[in-house]
Amino acid sequence: MAGYLGSSAVFLSTTAVDIDGNNTVGGDIIVGGTVDGRDVAVDGAKLDLIDQGVSTTDSPAFVNVSVTGTVDGRDVAVDGAKLDGIEALADVTDVTNVTAAGALMDSELTSIASVKALDQGLATTDSPTFNVVTATSYAGDGSALTGLDEFTYTGSAPLFACRAWGKVGSNALVDGGNFASWDSATDTVTFTTAMPHANYAVTTNGPSAGNTWASNMTTTGFKISQRSSGGNTVNPENVEFMVVC
Repeated sequence: MAGYLGSSAVFLSTTAVDIDGNNTVGGDIIVGGTVDGRDVAVDGAKLDLIDQGVSTTDSPAFVNVSVTGTVDGRDVAVDGAKLDGIEALADVTDVTNVTAAGALMDSELTSIASVKALDQGLATTDSPTFNVVTATSYAGDGSALTGLDEFTYTGSAPLFACRAWGKVGSNALVDGGNFASWDSATDTVTFTTAMPHANYAVTTNGPSAGNTWASNMTTTGFKISQRSSGGNTVNPENVEFMVVC
């Protein structure tokens, strides 16, 4: 082995140098090759870029992390693209999402059990069948009231209903249905609810002698006239009527 000792450096030239014990070097050590297979200058440059702890007990912070493979078996880029399409605090059961999906919330229905029990269509183009129907009003013209078990009739002709009835006694209203008032001065009946048209029929019942009839029909009422057996026009003080349309 050849060597040279200078004032600030030691130069050793040999294939290998074995140094036993502890050695103190006061200056720099310059290596032309590697140390234990590592280029110390290159590794040192990388270490100089680390400005925080990266041990298993540390919590380092990074601006961006780029991964060419997977993390715990997951492709983070693919999973992230899916997450970007999910709204913040997403809840598939909230009213907005359920409505957007064309569904109904239980809270939107008065009786969810009744809706789930439906076994036939109820659209305007359907013809549902029911056992018993209870209605507070009917907006049709009566021609569709067929097949009602509460009425006994035969044949295919439509069933039309009584739309008003009344009884006048001693020139005053006694009773009636859809019968708002009786005007004794003009002998006029006024309906509570107007008729759909004025082409309705009125049947009347007055004294056995003479005759009674209706005239001046409008959607809101009509006039009752009466004639005695002698042919004289009299005041219809006692009369019954029924309106059908």
